[in-house]
Amino acid sequence: MAPALLFLKAAIGPNADWQSIMCQSSGSMIWLLLWPMALNAHETRPAIADMRVGENEVALELTLALEAPLAGIDLDGLSDTDDAPQANDYDRLRDLPPGDLENTLRAAWPELSELLQISSGSERLAVSLNAAAIPEVGDPDLPRDSVLSLSAVLPPGTDPVVFSWDRRLGPIILREDSGTADAY
Repeated sequence: MAPALLFLKAAIGPNADWQSIMCQSSGSMIWLLLWPMALNAHETRPAIADMRVGENEVALELTLALEAPLAGIDLDGLSDTDDAPQANDYDRLRDLPPGDLENTLRAAWPELSELLQISSGSERLAVSLNAAAIPEVGDPDLPRDSVLSLSAVLPPGTDPVVFSWDRRLGPIILREDSGTADAY
């Protein structure tokens, strides 16, 4: 017998009418299965950055819930945007159509770009916002992942490239693509 049924049998008693218990609990079981998905509505997730270092340029494709940094939410240690003082700003941005959100992004880019850094040797490189792929609004209770295409021109030389990310932007997964089989 399954552990959940053993628990029910122990909690209810050995002479319980299992058919009525299972019928009454089937709605609860469905709710229990769907409950974790409802919790994900405003939970924060790591951004994902795919970085490719070429001869003359660093290209970065950044996937993130763009509304949080645009709302000024400090994601360091935050697990749910509803807990941030700027939660209403986040929700307002989450309701914006893609074109309006991209305009907001482009207006905020000079400040936002200061929160990430690409450097070569001791030189900090200017990071350009080349494109933004922002999905339609969809279900505003769920996060939408936008994809930003960023780049920085490399100076001459062979200094290593270093990427850094301000803690206020939350966790990040950085994947480096060198285009060679021995990239890692």
